[in-house]
Amino acid sequence: MFNFNYYLLMKPIINFRLRLLGIVSVWLYVIYYIQLKLMYAGSNIFYDVGVPVLTTVQAITTGTIKTRVDIDYGMDITKDRETVNILTWLLRNLRTKKAATSYVRQFVQRSLPRWIYTSGAVAGGASVTIQLKNIGVVSGANAITPSQQLTLTGISLAGGQTNDVIVYSNDGTSVVIKPNDPAYTIPNIPDNTAIYIRGTSFAQGTASAMPVLNIPEYVQNVQQIFKNDLRVAKTVANERLYGGESERDRLRQEKERDHAEDLEDAFLFNGKLYLKESSSTDGVHRGTLEGMEYTVLANSGNTYAYSNWDLTDFKAFIMRMFLPRRVDGNQKKRIALCNSAAISIFWELNQNKLVTFSDTKIFGQEVTTARFATGMIDLILHPKIDQRYNDPNKPYMLFTHPRYMEERPMRDTRLEAAIQAPNLDAYEDQYLTETTILLTLAEMFGVCIPN
Repeated sequence: MFNFNYYLLMKPIINFRLRLLGIVSVWLYVIYYIQLKLMYAGSNIFYDVGVPVLTTVQAITTGTIKTRVDIDYGMDITKDRETVNILTWLLRNLRTKKAATSYVRQFVQRSLPRWIYTSGAVAGGASVTIQLKNIGVVSGANAITPSQQLTLTGISLAGGQTNDVIVYSNDGTSVVIKPNDPAYTIPNIPDNTAIYIRGTSFAQGTASAMPVLNIPEYVQNVQQIFKNDLRVAKTVANERLYGGESERDRLRQEKERDHAEDLEDAFLFNGKLYLKESSSTDGVHRGTLEGMEYTVLANSGNTYAYSNWDLTDFKAFIMRMFLPRRVDGNQKKRIALCNSAAISIFWELNQNKLVTFSDTKIFGQEVTTARFATGMIDLILHPKIDQRYNDPNKPYMLFTHPRYMEERPMRDTRLEAAIQAPNLDAYEDQYLTETTILLTLAEMFGVCIPN
């Protein structure tokens, strides 16, 4: 039973205890909150930065998704170079002979000339003294002996005149000629008249003339040392890489192509040979081989140098290139290393039926053969020549004859691996070649070249 009197007596005490409990609860909460703040003062549990919410378009354009894409890499590295050393390839597959010295020479024997040219104009008559142009550095008179029969060419004859003459005497610098038949006289002889040497006509019981001899001469070139090296840290050499090849292998392939191009450029475009020799014991020797283009321009005579290409002049050059010579071998065919403009010119000539075309393969190389009336030309588009002579309206052709050119390597191309110093934390490799080329009969070569 509820005791109302007891309730009235205890009510003040109960109210006090409730108020005290409320006050204590509030303080306990405050103390707890302070402890939490102190405990997590450096923590991001209570994250106060906005969540990065992006649209798909924003994520793509800002690269947020790209950074997590597992990119599909190809297994190989696409290379930008193919084989361009066509001349080197031809030499090494056709004519290569080992050399043992830093200079290489080849003796060349040229026959005594059958054609010789006058130097200066002279008046005609029953006996005429003529000066002859030099053959190289030797007086042309030395090619003439007494009792030789000569034909004066390109001269209009009047009545009683003859171009059939015979050598009366020779003093080494000038020649006295008389008509073969004394009933005739010799006409006036212009400068640079071409004289053909036909043979001899001796009187009975006479002694032979003092003989004229031809002596072998030599052509020469100098060895050139080519080096292309690479260096890769050993850490890099052992890295796991994309591309399907190690960094060392990749650089080896690149340097191999550089090396091949260096050789090709030197064979084609080097200037005059140069050799630096030291008379001391320091061994400072350096050679630069003479390039084929320079040799042909300096020694061949078969040159068509032009400012404006002309078909008539070019055909005359081709005729001169295939002019019959007293030289053994195939004189009716040449290999021409060309630029794109030359290939285009020949294609147009073929379309106009001025030159016949055919595709063939020589020495394993796909070529196009152009057939002229006097000879055939195997055309090879050469990348290095096309880069050097890149005018689409100016043909360039370097005419070669494989029989009269050869490579003379002293040290064949080799890869020298791991040549680094012992304390070097890297791999060093190099490609090395010591070689040169020789053109023995430059007159069998030619060049069509823009000025």
